[in-house]
Amino acid sequence: MTISEIRIRKTFPEGNLKAIVSATLDNCLAIHEIKIIQGSYAEPQG
Repeated sequence: MTISEIRIRKTFPEGNLKAIVSATLDNCLAIHEIKIIQGSYAEPQG
């Protein structure tokens, strides 16, 4: 599968929620209301 299109629906300048986007895969499957959230990243231990 390839990403055919990404549309940024709404952006938020403050807080952890940064944007809401929609994505289209292979010009066939649309996924809506994907939330882009900023968070901290921790290295896996092992």
